[in-house]
Amino acid sequence: MTDDTLRAAFEAGSIPAREVARRAEAQGDLTLALRALQVVVRDNPLDRDAWLALAELHEARGDSARADECRRRAGVEPVESPSPVVNDGGGPTDADLLRFCELFSGREGVHARMWRGDDGSHGYSPVEQPLSPDLARLHARGEHTLGIYLVRVDNTVTCCCFDLDVTRRAIQSVVGDAERTRALRAELAAAGLDLYTRLRELGLDPLFVDSGWKGRHYWVFLPRPQPAADVLRWGQAMVAALRPRSTSLSLEFFPKQATVSKDGMGNLVKLPLARHLVSGRRAELLDPDSKPVADPWARLRQVRRVPLPTAPEPLPAVVDPGEPETAPFAPAPGPGDWTEADYEANAEVGPVYRGCAVIRSIVEQALRERRLSRDEAVVLEHSLGHGADGVRGVNYALDRVPGWPADGRMQSPHRGSPISCQRIRQRAAGHARRVGCDCHFEERPGEYPNPLLHRREIHPHKHDPTLDDAVEALARAEDRLRTIRGEVQALRAQVAEKLARVPGRRWAGRGGEWVLVDDDGVADLRFERR
Repeated sequence: MTDDTLRAAFEAGSIPAREVARRAEAQGDLTLALRALQVVVRDNPLDRDAWLALAELHEARGDSARADECRRRAGVEPVESPSPVVNDGGGPTDADLLRFCELFSGREGVHARMWRGDDGSHGYSPVEQPLSPDLARLHARGEHTLGIYLVRVDNTVTCCCFDLDVTRRAIQSVVGDAERTRALRAELAAAGLDLYTRLRELGLDPLFVDSGWKGRHYWVFLPRPQPAADVLRWGQAMVAALRPRSTSLSLEFFPKQATVSKDGMGNLVKLPLARHLVSGRRAELLDPDSKPVADPWARLRQVRRVPLPTAPEPLPAVVDPGEPETAPFAPAPGPGDWTEADYEANAEVGPVYRGCAVIRSIVEQALRERRLSRDEAVVLEHSLGHGADGVRGVNYALDRVPGWPADGRMQSPHRGSPISCQRIRQRAAGHARRVGCDCHFEERPGEYPNPLLHRREIHPHKHDPTLDDAVEALARAEDRLRTIRGEVQALRAQVAEKLARVPGRRWAGRGGEWVLVDDDGVADLRFERR
């Protein structure tokens, strides 16, 4: 059941409020869960379990006072200093919890909370509450699993993180084979310790963490906030120099964005100490021997903020030549392909994309921030997705979002009525408030305001455009040209990077071969036609 369907059922009273609260919390919708539990205790003030569940939700939102009041209503006196993680060194002090929040200082006013659905699905939802000592305590106790968005409002970062993981391909290759599984774990452990040693040799004091899932995290804390763009460039150079030599492992760096929009938050990273809701394992701090630290809070007190060193020279790439990482690259898009510039230029999609600021904002968020909610996807599908070209445009945006399920792509155009402007304002309220949603359409009997009407609002009677029209058309064309050039440049860099790992540095493509050659010490990507 989707978020909107669940909210509608709650408003209609067709599902018991307690069940709504359970499903909403599983989906990460804490606001709806809170409202539903408030209805439960309103109707039955003696429902102790509901009061306790309500207390947990208030704690998740950082509101300890309301949480304590709910516990009192349940007949439970709040514990002033609950013990967080069980360890030999004892629990954290208030100063430890405050230091935890200061070390992991990310996007202001928000944190991420991990959720897991009844069907085994899982993910993170943003919670518009700052990371606080009370939340850190719940996180450390394992009652919640939290993450932070690294890039702050002013596009600076105070910490960064390397993420060493076992690749999905490697995991799939050892399923059902206990011996190979043990060997893969040993390979991860050895590579994880080697990377930790390399980072320390460079003068860093990384916080070495078992991610609790399928890898290792290495947190680095900066002496002062630095531009995310500078830290990202450094991190990319470090990954090129320190990446594992095994094709079973991958190394990523966070933050992945140099800047984020006012309403965007970029990628998140799970914080250490809590348990992963899928594996059930804690993200434990590790010592120089890869053993769990007995007292993680003592280790956190010792963390040093160190200036970023110069990255070493990049390593030569390693690739399994028998199974390339990417499909051959085509020199030019074919008739059925889609490019970013087509949102503006395509005859079917262009008028809707240019005319509706909300749709344009959603598409740009998917392309630039690689982030899309289900509600935002519904808006795209039921507006742009009413034609074959629109389906390609929608799927192009969905494919830019990491983790978007393959079966979530559109297969064919919608045949029903397009989504109304009113429903768009409900499903994409944040976009509508930011960019405005006030298009005016010519009144026609039996029609309602919807984005597809922009196809008719092109003023076809203007055969001779005014100078303003021509200037505006030129500006849009220049924008498309810059977009295409940027996309081509990024693709060329990607192909060159991957082709450098292929023996012979040659790869067959449509109509010829791509070749990577050294021209006076500079790698040059060329296409040789047949």
